[in-house]
Amino acid sequence: MPRAILHIGTAKTGTSALQRYLAENRSALRKRGFMFSTVAGKANQRRLSCYATDDGNVRDLDGFEGIYSAADLRAFREAFCRDLAGEATADPDATFIFSNEHCHSKLTRDSEVERLRDLFARLFSDIRVVVYIRRQDELVVSRYSTALRSGLTHEDIIRPEDHSASFCDNWEALSRWTGAFGEDHLLVGIYSRAALRNGSIVSDFCALTGVPELPHTMEATKPSLSGPYQEFLRQMNLRMRGATGDERRAERRELGRAFSTIGAGPGRLPSRAEAERLVQSHGASNERVRARYFPERPTLFDEDFSAYPEEAPGPSLDLDAALDISVELWRLNGEERLSLRAEVEHLRARLALAEGKPRLAVRLFEHALRLRPGHAGALAGVGEARRARGPSALATLRAGSPGCKEAR
Repeated sequence: MPRAILHIGTAKTGTSALQRYLAENRSALRKRGFMFSTVAGKANQRRLSCYATDDGNVRDLDGFEGIYSAADLRAFREAFCRDLAGEATADPDATFIFSNEHCHSKLTRDSEVERLRDLFARLFSDIRVVVYIRRQDELVVSRYSTALRSGLTHEDIIRPEDHSASFCDNWEALSRWTGAFGEDHLLVGIYSRAALRNGSIVSDFCALTGVPELPHTMEATKPSLSGPYQEFLRQMNLRMRGATGDERRAERRELGRAFSTIGAGPGRLPSRAEAERLVQSHGASNERVRARYFPERPTLFDEDFSAYPEEAPGPSLDLDAALDISVELWRLNGEERLSLRAEVEHLRARLALAEGKPRLAVRLFEHALRLRPGHAGALAGVGEARRARGPSALATLRAGSPGCKEAR
């Protein structure tokens, strides 16, 4: 039976960068005996947490993988289990790698973690669960922009419920996984620039697990939204509450992508006192984690809060800023419309060329280039279509054919 490394996050600890590294190097890692599962997903392998979700929590999946009922979920589990078993048995000498931060954030019941454990126990001989934890204030601040992209509407960055939230309680989360997999099977890292090997989540993960570290560029974290963009998006969310299911996911993806393109910058911060109080409210949990997993450290996390202001500014969005953001969104939308129209013309040109209509293909390729100069497919296609069209009447005239001489 193969071995397995299961990375469960947590959220906002460089998971996207790590998953991108694993996905981009899938073939190279496989040659070295490490298989980043394809059955579980391309990069962020949400099928893992989907499989483990309790029947009564189907609504949490929000239609993911076409799951809208308990019956849908059971059918998905059966297919996923079969496919994963096929992948594992096909490569019994490999070490399989899995990564999905929803395993930490969404699987909040013992029964769900145990369901995933039971699946892995049937397929793998040795399982290591890897989890990175982050200081609570940094986690909450970092996830604020992400939550806005998902439809968040509240304006407080740190809310009263965060002081007792399970996603901030590191000891509770770790205990759930050690209870299912055993303490000796849990590998815990601290997500901070000072604690990570070379300041890199990829380097640290590879050192912690034995996964080969291949040449890679320094990973970029998902950018925060600047303050005005945060407030603009929050106000949009307040006005878009009607959408549900697939419609909502499509809207959120488009909005999130658009704002990530135009709105990157430093976001709002809570006050220094708010940040300190949040960490202090989880002090007992942090100390238990330190004593168990990091006894050499005087404190689990550093205690530097100097990056925060003494007083936190509230959300701010004046009319000029709102109009500027609206214009940016309009222009971005216009550029995308032109790009889509160019792609349609390119495809129409390819069809015309396949149907033996090179003159029509030339016109369509040229139109695509007017809409989107530099379109690689259209640039190559227009030359191909011109060659297929053959010599023009003017070229024939210049060639000096008998008929053309008489015309001259």
